[in-house]
Amino acid sequence: MSRIREDLLGDREQPTSAMSEGEGAVLRDAFEDAPFEFWVRDASGRCIVQNAAARRWGDLRGLQIEESPASPEIRAAWQANNQRAYAGELVQNEVECLLDGEKRYYQCVVVPIRAHGQVQGILGFNIDLTERRRTEEALRESERRLREALRVGRMGYIDWDLVTNEIRWSPETYRLFGHVHGGSFTPSIEATVGMVPAEDRAFVQEQLEAVILGTADYDIDHRMVRADGEVIHVHAQGEVIRDEHGRALRMLGTVVDVTARRQAEEELREMDRRKSEFLGFLSHELRNPLAAIRSSLYVLERAAPGSEQACRALAAADRQTTHLTRLVDDLLDMTRISSGKIRVERESLNLVDLVRCTIEDHRASLASRELTTDLPDAEVWIHGDATRLAQAFGNVLSNAAKFTQEGGKVAVSLACAGGRAVLEVADTGVGIDPESLGRLFVPFVQADRSLDRNRGGLGLGLALVKKLVELHDGDVTARSEGLGHGARFTIQIPLDEPRTVATGAPSPREAASTRRKVLVIEDNNDAAEWLAEALRFSGHEVSVAFDGASGLAKARELDPDVILCDIGLPGAIDGYAVARTLQQDAVLANAYRIALSGYAQPEDQERARNAGFETHIAKPPDLGALVRLLAELPRR
Repeated sequence: MSRIREDLLGDREQPTSAMSEGEGAVLRDAFEDAPFEFWVRDASGRCIVQNAAARRWGDLRGLQIEESPASPEIRAAWQANNQRAYAGELVQNEVECLLDGEKRYYQCVVVPIRAHGQVQGILGFNIDLTERRRTEEALRESERRLREALRVGRMGYIDWDLVTNEIRWSPETYRLFGHVHGGSFTPSIEATVGMVPAEDRAFVQEQLEAVILGTADYDIDHRMVRADGEVIHVHAQGEVIRDEHGRALRMLGTVVDVTARRQAEEELREMDRRKSEFLGFLSHELRNPLAAIRSSLYVLERAAPGSEQACRALAAADRQTTHLTRLVDDLLDMTRISSGKIRVERESLNLVDLVRCTIEDHRASLASRELTTDLPDAEVWIHGDATRLAQAFGNVLSNAAKFTQEGGKVAVSLACAGGRAVLEVADTGVGIDPESLGRLFVPFVQADRSLDRNRGGLGLGLALVKKLVELHDGDVTARSEGLGHGARFTIQIPLDEPRTVATGAPSPREAASTRRKVLVIEDNNDAAEWLAEALRFSGHEVSVAFDGASGLAKARELDPDVILCDIGLPGAIDGYAVARTLQQDAVLANAYRIALSGYAQPEDQERARNAGFETHIAKPPDLGALVRLLAELPRR
């Protein structure tokens, strides 16, 4: 023990044969400058040697452990290790402690020093593990975050050792491929590639070989068959790790399930295809009536007034204008329903009456078909919007008329079953093939090649039926035995208890003159002039203005009974501003204000009412209905 102290402390006066003075100096310097803590205690527990690294705890030379300036917790840890070493045990453990308020970790080694079989002292080393522990903790935290990111991103990780051919999957890879992490399945490159369908396997193997050779990047999409048999689409990326000589050692890669993305892309492509077909078909459907109208106008210019040719031309122009209006209305209704802006005004109504009225409205289109009806004598009450339900039922009747040849049969029946009204329309028409039957209520399905393009329509009629019936908590179905076997449509709507419908007498009106003084404010010259001409045929005195400012000036000049005003007018004064000005004018406020506009959405009608219009009529107006409205207006 004294030899150790002398050699390390340098208090020998003469070198011995065991260690020269130079060797002792080297030893002292080595221990003094060592990066680890080194100390020696004698048999009594007194510190006799301490290097520079150990002095961070204070100068302990000549002190017992309990005299150390270190904290009580550290002294207790030292004391426990020292007692074991004094008992002859080699001690090796890790100690966690605070030094200057900072948590640090040490590897402690305490060795008993023996002489003649007796422990004469102990020698200790403390190696600071703090930075290593921090690095390990940071690495573990990084790995945890990576695992979490892979899990949240549903991304699998694959590590392929190209030297041993061993492969490791991350837990998310197991889940992605349908296996249990930690289960009996052991990943291998053969099993992984074997999960690729046979049609894709050659491509995947070629890409793997190319990336290992360094001739390509591994960034591909392909299919995989999960353990449960489900086929998924994955996006795989990988990179090869090489040594300094360029030899491939490992391949690291990720794999992501992109099945939902691929399905969305397919749906978008299908939607784009259908949109393109629909736009082409829409052009066809709009040009046909326009061509008929133009031809009718050509004949009218040359035919004698009142002649058969003139009458037929007028009838054709009227039919085609009605057809154009219906096409536009269908488009607008489908847009309103899709955006959730369509409203149904429900009331208690007798479905039997509604069906009879709708049949009468479509009697002309069914004239060349044999129509039979089976309607109950009793009333069938439902709670619904009469206008919208008549539109839905009318679309089904129009469909039956359209696809049933002349001389064919159309049968309409109404019954009650299971608390629901059941309305059926059956025909002996061209029928529906099974493929089209499954997509019959999809918007624009009429544009599909499997349907007869020559029968007209945009493929919105039945889609509107479905949406309108669903708004009434009902459903609609279609059946057909196939092409040539006709079709049957069934609409079911919940029954309602009959209600007392308020039928109070209308507010008394003073008998109105059939002749009105009308001002039309419309920026389209042709539309304004021909509307004026149409109203003049009914005996009305009509004036025209082409913008808001001149319209207000004429209104003050003429004091009209009725003002028909467009919404979209040029200049600073639009139709809304005209209505507000009229409403606030003490003299002109008596004029009945009618908005006449192509802006016909429910919100447009509400905005028109809020601006001061009393009625909103969508373009093109039903002139017969407009004439009736003018005749029924009260005198003010």
